[in-house]
Amino acid sequence: MRALAAAIVLTLALAVEGFAAMKPRVIETKFPTDDVVIASLVIEAPKDGVGDATGAIQAAIDEAAAAGGAVVFLPAGRYRLAGRLTLKEGVTLRGDRSTKETAKSTMLMPTADKGNADAPPAITMERGTGLCNLAIWYPDQDPMKIVPYPWSIRTSEKATGDNITIQNVALVNPYQAIKIGPEWNELHTIRYVHGTPLKAGIWIDTCTDIGRVTDVDFGPSCWEESGLAGSPATAEAKRTLGDFLRGEGVAYEMRRSDWEYFYGIHAHGYAVGLVARPGQQGTANAVLCSSSLGGGTALLLEGLNEIGLSVTGTSLYGSDYAVHAPASFNSTAQFRHG
Repeated sequence: MRALAAAIVLTLALAVEGFAAMKPRVIETKFPTDDVVIASLVIEAPKDGVGDATGAIQAAIDEAAAAGGAVVFLPAGRYRLAGRLTLKEGVTLRGDRSTKETAKSTMLMPTADKGNADAPPAITMERGTGLCNLAIWYPDQDPMKIVPYPWSIRTSEKATGDNITIQNVALVNPYQAIKIGPEWNELHTIRYVHGTPLKAGIWIDTCTDIGRVTDVDFGPSCWEESGLAGSPATAEAKRTLGDFLRGEGVAYEMRRSDWEYFYGIHAHGYAVGLVARPGQQGTANAVLCSSSLGGGTALLLEGLNEIGLSVTGTSLYGSDYAVHAPASFNSTAQFRHG
């Protein structure tokens, strides 16, 4: 018993020592922020877009996790990810993002698994983690010949649970952007996100307590106007990108969610704006407010639970359908203009 007590005391002492060594401090950012940035580590990694930054970033995340959790700061620059990152419980990876010039922000550049949509994600988020104030850009993606990539951001298949936050993030051109579930999860917050997801934007399943997706805007303009190398700047490239989005793109997909709050979400130019369909463990109920969805089908209702969907103050327009509920739909959706 004494040996066990001594081991516990030693573990606690090492944890306190590790946390103290992190030295939280105010960070002076290059770009304006709405808050005071306090971080415990500033990551030093190759930021020229050439050297592989994966190892240095992961090492900082691991150090912060071992100390009990912290914010780690990644300065503005271009960080090539030839490997994959895992955000461990209690750790937030924060960058320095310009809301006016995405190309000058903290830019993560995944290059692994080109052509393999089913490979592990570029970034895995365990429960209780955050990703904010940065951009994600695939430098090898070609608007004239779009190729698959795995999910950019995905919740962990093992360390599941509450409270992941993705905020102030530009998703320049991911093939598949954000996947929540289908492992059990709760209380995700996705806020102030914009970008040009190509095949899939935000995908949600098995959320058993309120998820929030607010102020998210998906459409071709983010990639087109990024000024980054290989962006669809010519008329032909823009047309090819538009054809792909209208043919295959789904901006938002909701499966099982016990109250999903969509507020201020937008999608333009996709085959489907928002689809609700059955998940692994049931269907969803949700609120959609102050939003706009357009494309082929703005709102596709394949399945909801008995509580259904409430749509308020939202613009829905589509070349095929504004709202489409096929024979599989047997629940309730209510619409109110104001």
